[in-house]
Amino acid sequence: MNILFAEDSYLSREIAKCLDLQDENVTVIEKGSETVAHVVEGLLNQSHYDLIFLFDIQNGTNASNSLKNIRKVELDHDVCLTESSVIVMVTSHREGSFFLNTLYKDCDYFLQLPIDRLKLAIILETTKNDTFLKLPRSA
Repeated sequence: MNILFAEDSYLSREIAKCLDLQDENVTVIEKGSETVAHVVEGLLNQSHYDLIFLFDIQNGTNASNSLKNIRKVELDHDVCLTESSVIVMVTSHREGSFFLNTLYKDCDYFLQLPIDRLKLAIILETTKNDTFLKLPRSA
């Protein structure tokens, strides 16, 4: 399974440690602003990311925009629904409007701080076992 952490931070290292990702292909990029470019590169190399962790504050880049752009790239490259990346938004937000806006842009999961290890394990297992129910994407 290919996993992308869209920022090299304490939080991404903590999540990776919680998940015990020894058998997974993990990419941690330096800046969140490079997320979409990594997704495009993966699609062009026939090795898309199965699971992407976005962080709501990414070195000046808005994670919601990254989410929207990733889904647009998948659509532009004719990635079928069952092959699209599972995207997890890691956030400290508590406002309902943030979640509604992000769901509208096709986020699959949310992890609120502090990280719930059980929810994190469930996300990894459902993604790994391909049991995640993918809903139709908005165009």
